[in-house]
Amino acid sequence: MSKARFHYDTAFALSQGGRDYQEDCLLSAFGGGAAQGFAVLADGMGGQAAGDVASQLVAYEVAFDLQNRLRDGPGAENGLPASLRGMADRANETIADNVEHNPDREGMGATLLATVMFQNRLYWVSVGDSPLYLYRDGALRQINEDHSMAPIIAKMVEDGELDPEAALNHPNRNALTSVLMGGKVKLKNAPETATELQQGDVVIAASDGLQFLSDAMIAEVLAEQAGASSQQICTALMQALEALDDPDQDNIAILVLQLARQTDTPPPPRGRPQQITRERPKAAAAAVRSVETFMPEPDPEQIKQAAPQPAAPAGQATPSKLPLALIAGVIVAALVVLVLAYLYIFGRPAPGRMQMSEYPVTSERASASAGRETDKYLGYDQNRSMSSGR
Repeated sequence: MSKARFHYDTAFALSQGGRDYQEDCLLSAFGGGAAQGFAVLADGMGGQAAGDVASQLVAYEVAFDLQNRLRDGPGAENGLPASLRGMADRANETIADNVEHNPDREGMGATLLATVMFQNRLYWVSVGDSPLYLYRDGALRQINEDHSMAPIIAKMVEDGELDPEAALNHPNRNALTSVLMGGKVKLKNAPETATELQQGDVVIAASDGLQFLSDAMIAEVLAEQAGASSQQICTALMQALEALDDPDQDNIAILVLQLARQTDTPPPPRGRPQQITRERPKAAAAAVRSVETFMPEPDPEQIKQAAPQPAAPAGQATPSKLPLALIAGVIVAALVVLVLAYLYIFGRPAPGRMQMSEYPVTSERASASAGRETDKYLGYDQNRSMSSGR
């Protein structure tokens, strides 16, 4: 009997909120029955000039690093926290390089929250104020560090140095104490020990746009959605934010993860995961939907028709298929020759141009082109080149 394995129920949502630009970026790779996966969230700053550029540079850089590392299978878990800190540093260097070639983007930056799952073990690295929540046994708590002034102001209230009302409206409450801007990264949160999840736990990775809801309000939504799927929880959180009707609502990015089940053998994959290329995305309409998206299953009728036919009864002649086979073979061979010739003449990539097959990532995307359920929430597709930085 094979070792018990964990599987994941994941879903995400993105919304522009009341802002003029979408500066949140969320990439995730779970599914196919695999007992590992990751999600990367970045919340950009810089406004019209470059906030979206910074978040996408950070998210894609870390996602590709994680993809390459997870190819090692279970061995990828060894030394992972140190590797996650290194990924944050490389993402920071990517911003520095981009600003060097685009001086008008000076001052752009992004938070980072990357989560990685191995079986029921949760690792993360975070820089900035994007929260990572764990809801367990009716209690909600933020398990990553908050690199903003909010914890410092809260401590001042606790020590009696500041009035609670003044703290709530403090002008520096959301000022960041650490962020990826191409300079020195002051704080990186990547615990050496994994957090072990239990059945019934709900993990939420989000941008600070979710925190327009108080922790008590988030916990209330989760209590009402006890036993619900991740997609239902995602929808409920978005509806709670919409009910606030706050004209200053920040961009929102939410990923919800639960342990779906524990079985002796994993379920078979439902198809081939979609792939994206190492290109920087542009805004597009998106849906709140399950993160797991697969290619269509084969038609059962086609499978039935392709099944071996019963042998003819003894003594009954079977029509000869040799001439048809020879003809088909000649036709196939001719087509192969033509295709290879075409590819040789026309299919070679132009010098310096990135090809789609060079950087496959098993990931999910919020894309209008997929024709999903609704275009209510704003997300991304993968059409703009990272190298262009725009």
